[in-house]
Amino acid sequence: MDKMLECPHCASADLEVMGIEYVDRPAPAVHCKERGAFDPPSHADNPKHAVYAWNQRMGRMSLVK
Repeated sequence: MDKMLECPHCASADLEVMGIEYVDRPAPAVHCKERGAFDPPSHADNPKHAVYAWNQRMGRMSLVK
């Protein structure tokens, strides 16, 4: 799995991928343990998609592998 960038809110590296309730099903999302921030949940069941979404920043572009 790709390395997760630090939290864009507090710069913490204390992160985890966890399942959160999204509409009517669990979905993977990156969670910052320091501030409690979540990225938007992934529409795919693969945690790599959640990490990809978390790592997107303004002005930063990467390819999905």
